[in-house]
Amino acid sequence: MSPRPRREQAHERAQMEATIKAVARRQMAEHGTAGLSLRGIGREMGITAPAIYNYFPRLEDLITALIVDAFTALADAIQVAESAVESQMCGPKVLASILSLAHDLKLEVIAEGVETEEDVALLRSLGCEQGQGFLFGAPMPAAEILTFIESAKAS
Repeated sequence: MSPRPRREQAHERAQMEATIKAVARRQMAEHGTAGLSLRGIGREMGITAPAIYNYFPRLEDLITALIVDAFTALADAIQVAESAVESQMCGPKVLASILSLAHDLKLEVIAEGVETEEDVALLRSLGCEQGQGFLFGAPMPAAEILTFIESAKAS
């Protein structure tokens, strides 16, 4: 019997890693992070924990992979949202979804490209904490910011 091609092995490895991560996410959703274990994942998948060690030597390695996946997904969602905003295809539902996701992750949101009072009203109604854009002022060198703030306080 001839050995399998490397491409096939790599594909099988990627599939197994994806399955392990899917089971881990499901366990975390059901039992929280304290309920996550390589042994429990192996039991659910019908394989031994040492078999999982071939893919994730430690639980911390699996958790790191899950975190990387989550942040990659978030970055992808932000890129899609930015593209929608830039092409002016972004409506209140998309903005509300982005703000909801950010708030669920306990992130503070600063909206970029605020140019009209209508933008401010919409963002406030959706719970956006801060904004930046030409409505508030043109970009300026850092050295000029303190002077700008002082003059704004004086007026």
